Amino acid sequence: PQDYANYSCIASVRNVCGIPDRSVIFQLTDKTASPLIKLLVEDPIVVNPGQTVSLVCITTAGEPPPILTWVSSNDSLPQRSVVKGGTLTL
Repeated sequence: PQDYANYSCIASVRNVCGIPDRSVIFQLTDKTASPLIKLLVEDPIVVNPGQTVSLVCITTAGEPPPILTWVSSNDSLPQRSVVKGGTLTL
């Protein structure tokens, strides 16, 4: 925690020929946050045979930004399933 601060890197040629110093600032923080995940579906979901259903999962927080992955308790998703971002269509 004592290392969290703003750090600057300065390049200087001691004002030779009027060239100014250049600097860049890096902020070291403890900014990490647990992801907040929300499933945008009505519960329970009732689907008739042959119908498709889309399950939408979003993250509303997390640092670094979380990556969403869909998995099935049957080891793999059905062949006809389509995953696009946080949306799974079956």
